[in-house]
Amino acid sequence: MAPARIALAVSTFAAFTALAGPVLAQTPKAAVQGVTDAELREQIERAVGEAKSTPQTRFEARRRARDAAEDAIAALRTQGYYDYEVQPDVIDRDDDDGGEPPSAVLIIKPGPRSRFAGAGIDWIGAEPLPEVIIAAEQAMALRRGAAGKATDVLAAEGRIVAAIQKRGYADAEPGVREVIVDHADHTVRPTFRIVAGERVFTMPAGLVPRGGELTVPKEARDLAAKQPNPVRPTPESIAVGKERFQVYCTPCHGEGGKGDGPVAARFIPPPDLTNAGLQKARTDGYWHSYIRVGGVIMPSYGEALSSEESWQIVNYLRTLAAK
Repeated sequence: MAPARIALAVSTFAAFTALAGPVLAQTPKAAVQGVTDAELREQIERAVGEAKSTPQTRFEARRRARDAAEDAIAALRTQGYYDYEVQPDVIDRDDDDGGEPPSAVLIIKPGPRSRFAGAGIDWIGAEPLPEVIIAAEQAMALRRGAAGKATDVLAAEGRIVAAIQKRGYADAEPGVREVIVDHADHTVRPTFRIVAGERVFTMPAGLVPRGGELTVPKEARDLAAKQPNPVRPTPESIAVGKERFQVYCTPCHGEGGKGDGPVAARFIPPPDLTNAGLQKARTDGYWHSYIRVGGVIMPSYGEALSSEESWQIVNYLRTLAAK
């Protein structure tokens, strides 16, 4: 009886192996026809991928062909083909073919390859500095006449954002880009919409923090503006604020706070801090947040000044109101 059991076990294992063989075999989801360019064909076949089994019904083959068509279209666009024709279809095997199941097929006409015919940048909100705009345009690097690949559009957008961030705009991010494909002359014209945000300056290496925490992020400026001043404007506080102002602020704001410092003369002048309208419009919390985290043209001093010292500078600024 033992040999019989062994024979039965072997026979059963062989049967299951035979049944499992086709299920585990990797076959293309759909055969690609009509593409003569070997490299493009390889790209499409890689995008279409493989399946673990062959379709057993015409319905299943049709579904696979439609799914594969979407993958093929994505691959074509990635390589700069936008005037394609992709037809999903099913091949029915004749009985003479051994009764094989139907198979999915893609009949593809790639059409002409589109080329870049220019690209541009639209700035959402405030534009960055002129030299940053130039750097962003150079980083775009989409050569006119080159294949209009979708992958190159995405890569160019990444380079633009990286170039802006590298130059102090840490919060720069892309908006919704616009890509115009002209099917008449087979050209691609992308327009990148970029939010530069505020420029963030860092203090020179070697400065030692004076204590306190950087508690007010730039994006919470409105909330920071509502924060009350916890430091009373005593003569002692104002004196400390004046001393710190002279050390850190006069190069741009000038000794009297009128925005006429020696550094400002070479760059964008800051506002006149003695202006009565500005004094009324800006809360203590707003100025404190600007000292701590910086703003559009002002660097952050959160690493050089403590929060208390920043409040003391604000107390001193209040004494500069036009008299």
